[in-house]
Amino acid sequence: MELIQTQVFKIANNMQRLSGLVRYDDGFTEEYVFEIPTKYTISHSGNPWLACLLPLAVTIGEDLKLPLPVDQVFLDATDDLIKLWKTWYPKLYDINVYADIGVVAKSEDQCATFFSSGVDSYFTALRHPQAQPMLLTLGFDMPYRYTNKFKEHFDRISKSAVECGGLLIPTATNIRETRWSICHWELLGHGPALAAIALLFEQHFSEVLIPSSYDYNVMHPWGSHPMVDTLFTTSNLHFVHDGCGYSRLDKIKYLTKYKHVLSNLHVCFRGANGQGQDQYNCCNCEKCYRTMVVLELLGKLKQASMFKESKVNLTKLALLYGDQVFLAEVHSFAVEMKNTKIEKALQKSINRSKRIDKIKKINNIPFLWRISTFFYNRAIAKSLT
Repeated sequence: MELIQTQVFKIANNMQRLSGLVRYDDGFTEEYVFEIPTKYTISHSGNPWLACLLPLAVTIGEDLKLPLPVDQVFLDATDDLIKLWKTWYPKLYDINVYADIGVVAKSEDQCATFFSSGVDSYFTALRHPQAQPMLLTLGFDMPYRYTNKFKEHFDRISKSAVECGGLLIPTATNIRETRWSICHWELLGHGPALAAIALLFEQHFSEVLIPSSYDYNVMHPWGSHPMVDTLFTTSNLHFVHDGCGYSRLDKIKYLTKYKHVLSNLHVCFRGANGQGQDQYNCCNCEKCYRTMVVLELLGKLKQASMFKESKVNLTKLALLYGDQVFLAEVHSFAVEMKNTKIEKALQKSINRSKRIDKIKKINNIPFLWRISTFFYNRAIAKSLT
C-alpha cells in the first residue's frame, strides 16, 4: 500500500483538511481525511500517516510506502511496534516501511491531552492542568458522518474542558469509514489513531497524554497500551500513557469530588440507537451500567445528570454481559460496601459473561463456528449489549 498524494485546503468553520490518497496492492484507491482548525499549522510530514496506516498494513500484509519524510526515532521504533503486535496477535504480518528521513521543525512547546469527558480523560485532565490543549475527534466514537450532532457534542464538552482549565480543539477523520476499518478498533487500531491525530499538531505539541484504559494489574493486549503508545514518540513529540497506576474504580472515586464532572460525565460510545455516540449515556450498554453501579454505591448517581436513569435496575444488571475485569472490580466494591442486592446481581452478570465468552471461543474451531454463533447470538440478545 502506498500514500500517493496529499493536499491541504480550507473548509468551513475555520477548519482545514488534510487529504491523502492511499492505493492498495490490488489497485483500489481511496481518500483518507484529517481535519484540524486553521489556527494550527498542520503537519506535512509522513509521521501522522505512518501512525495511521501501520496497523492496516500489518493487518492486510502489505508493505507501506510513504512519499513524505518520517522522523528517524519513530521509524526506528516501528520494528519494535510490529514485533510487539505480532507477539500479541500472531496472525498479523511482518511488513516493511519505505520512507525518507526528516525532522519536523517545532514552533511551540505545549503539553496536550485527549478529552472526551469520560472517566479516563477527566482523570488525566484534572491531574495534569498543564495539558491545556485538549483534543476531541469526530470519527472515533461518534461517526464521521454525524457532523451536525458533533457541534452540539463539542459545545458541551468544550464547557467541561474550560472547567478543567483547558481549551478543547475539534478534530475529525474518516479513517473508520475506509478500508482501515478492518483493523480491530479496540485491540489494535485506536491507539495508533490517537497518535495520528496528535502528530498532526507536531509543530505545536512537545508532549501528548493518552489516558489509560486499564491499570497495571490488567496489562493485557490493547490498542492503547503503555508499551504501544510511547513507540509513536518522535524527536520532538513525546507520548505518555497516563493513569495506569489507578483502577477505573479509583478514578471514579476521585472524580466524584468534582460537581462539574458529575454533571457532565459521559462514558457511552454506543448511543441510544447503538450506532454511535450521541449526547447522553444510553444506560443500556455495559460501560454505562457498570459506571452507574459504582456511582450508586458511592451515593452519587443522582448527581450524574448525563445518565437518564437515577437508580440501578437489578434485573438489567444481572443480564449484563461485559468485561469481566471491570465487573469483578465493581463486584468487590459492592461486597466492600455491603450492598448484597447489587453484589448478587453482579455475580449473576459475571457468571453469564463467562458462559458467553466460552461460547465465543468455539468460533475458532472449524465446523463448530456456526453452532457457537447461533448460541452466542441467542445469549447476547438477552444482554444489555
